[in-house]
Amino acid sequence: MIFSELNEVRIKFAHFLNTIILDRGILSFDINHILHFLTGGLWMFFLLKIKFFKKLKTKEKFLVVFCILVLWEVFELSFIVTGTRLFMKESNVNIFWDVALGMLGSFLVWKFKKK
Repeated sequence: MIFSELNEVRIKFAHFLNTIILDRGILSFDINHILHFLTGGLWMFFLLKIKFFKKLKTKEKFLVVFCILVLWEVFELSFIVTGTRLFMKESNVNIFWDVALGMLGSFLVWKFKKK
């Protein structure tokens, strides 16, 4: 009984995250994009605390964050493909914006931490 209720809450939450804020063709934003923006910033923030990461060149730092964000999208896709409705199916444009906004969040954190 409790598992079916938890599943219903999870599905409602997934639908909430995919609530569209703006839909203008290629400019399509949902609430989930805000999370990707914040996540990219958090990754850069925490990685900048690691001594090894601080020694990397700027391009290498952003490459690491980019790889993490792409791997997260692959992780999401693996759940979609297997049919476990943990994540909602996304368009290629949506996936692009997830990574692009994550990179923007990481860039802003890097820029402010650099000063």
